[in-house]
Amino acid sequence: MGQIKVARLLGVLVLVAGLWGCGGGAAPTSLYREVGRWLATNALPDEVVALQEPEALQGMTSQPVMALPLEGGASAVLAALQEARPAYCLAARSVTWEGVQADPWFGEHYRQVAVSADAQVSFSPLVLYRYTPSPFDDGALVTLAATRRVPEVGHVTVEALQLSHPRRIWPGEPFYLTVTLRGEVRESLRAVLMLRALADGRIWLRETREQPGGLPTEAWSGEQSLTDRYHLVPPAGLPPGAYALELVWLRPNDAPFGEAVTLAQLTRPAEVSQVAPSPDHAAPATFGDAIALLGYDAPLQASPGTTITVTLYWRALASAPGDYKVFVHAFAADGTLVAQHDGQPANWAYPTTAWQAGDIILDRHPLALAANLPPGEYRLFVGLYEAAAPATRLPVRDAEGALQPDGHLGLAVLRVR
Repeated sequence: MGQIKVARLLGVLVLVAGLWGCGGGAAPTSLYREVGRWLATNALPDEVVALQEPEALQGMTSQPVMALPLEGGASAVLAALQEARPAYCLAARSVTWEGVQADPWFGEHYRQVAVSADAQVSFSPLVLYRYTPSPFDDGALVTLAATRRVPEVGHVTVEALQLSHPRRIWPGEPFYLTVTLRGEVRESLRAVLMLRALADGRIWLRETREQPGGLPTEAWSGEQSLTDRYHLVPPAGLPPGAYALELVWLRPNDAPFGEAVTLAQLTRPAEVSQVAPSPDHAAPATFGDAIALLGYDAPLQASPGTTITVTLYWRALASAPGDYKVFVHAFAADGTLVAQHDGQPANWAYPTTAWQAGDIILDRHPLALAANLPPGEYRLFVGLYEAAAPATRLPVRDAEGALQPDGHLGLAVLRVR
């Protein structure tokens, strides 16, 4: 891979090329800044980005960066990608990358996810690709305690599963699942795999196996493990949000056998195809130990009888921090509550139970102002509370670490005229 320096920063392996430049001169930063914003919105914190000029992303992203060889042409770049299989690679327009993009292996394993272009830049466009595993490449092996027992018919156990995308899914992008089963069943069952939206219960994918594991369930001995493999493609209209991958057992009369087994919780990231803009108002604060507010957008003036939108920019500091609802309140100077909106983030489509560390979530809340609301100044506040215990709010600390009273953070002053 050429001459590489290896450094370890904050526990993340970062590979930095010893060479810089592809044709000489300083590269325009705007193209790389767009890529960095896309990565901040969509990439997981530990996902590696590979490119030939890693210094071009310096200061643009917090992702670990891998240097691809500058010498050796397309074959050298392909060899590096095949060996390391980074989550992302960034291609600039060049003869080398034309060769890489034309290679069948690259076309099978890397999928275009973003383009940053400027007609005035010689190496434009920059194209960002995401690694897509081949069918049934080893993914994250998860052992499940998922036994469902029904005494009169024995039991079925999901022993383990492999997922090519352990945490995230995208519309039209295949993912692959291997389920290992063991059981002793004295009747005929079929297995139904479903992708169910947690927000409204809608089923977005459904696949039936008449003979799970390749054998009629009546023939299962309980002494051997059986395997089913699934090739799943989320539909084009799959909205952002949290989804449960469930396995359901049905008798010939469609009566359920035991309860549904949740194999995994997956997320379709919000705003996945857009570069997140910077908030109009910075408001750094932490809510509990796992959620940070970066800032917000909100109008500073409004009229009675109108509805304003407050957009919050959240960052997850930890995975699945708990199930919380967001509230946005407007108070008069005397403490009277004049408007409010409560709900799960991203219009109920992206609950905090689906958040992964590093996620940035755009969360919009409409506030309806009464037609008879007197002119004056009204303060906006934001906070989070436990969905199962609305009286329990997360503690809030501002940028200086000061604990905020009443479990909420003051935002802008709204002037109503």
